Amino acid sequence: MIKYIIIAIIGVLLISALLPSYIRIKGHSMYPTLHNRGVYRVIPRPFVKEYKRGDIAVIYVQGIIPYTKRVIAVGGDRLRVTRKGEVTINGKPLKEPYVLPKNRGGKAVNIVVPDGCYFVMGDNRCASTDSRDFGVIERWQMLGKVILKERGKCQRK
Repeated sequence: MIKYIIIAIIGVLLISALLPSYIRIKGHSMYPTLHNRGVYRVIPRPFVKEYKRGDIAVIYVQGIIPYTKRVIAVGGDRLRVTRKGEVTINGKPLKEPYVLPKNRGGKAVNIVVPDGCYFVMGDNRCASTDSRDFGVIERWQMLGKVILKERGKCQRK
């Protein structure tokens, strides 16, 4: 009997890992890209081959509920963030159309991201707890990647 219960639990875990997941956003750290109380689709960790600059990831940090943040730099990148919010990677300015000018700023950072690690930040830099606070994160801390689906435009005749 115990054998069947264990098999059933493993089956449920496998199925849940294979099905698309969803996350409800709490807070304003990813505004304007993601909205407070919005629900977004997430590709679970087993199906994400790699995380690139610009991806939005669900991460697990410090035993707290998952955060949703944007990958700003990957292993090997030299990252510089000024107090005014200007971001350069390997000496080149990072284009960030997703960050509103009024939402820039915060702590300054100047690091080389270790191999296998990621530096993540919220799009609303003034209201974000991110790698500037808790440091770089490792691949195992990535729970999945948020998929943004653009809405089609209705046409009137």
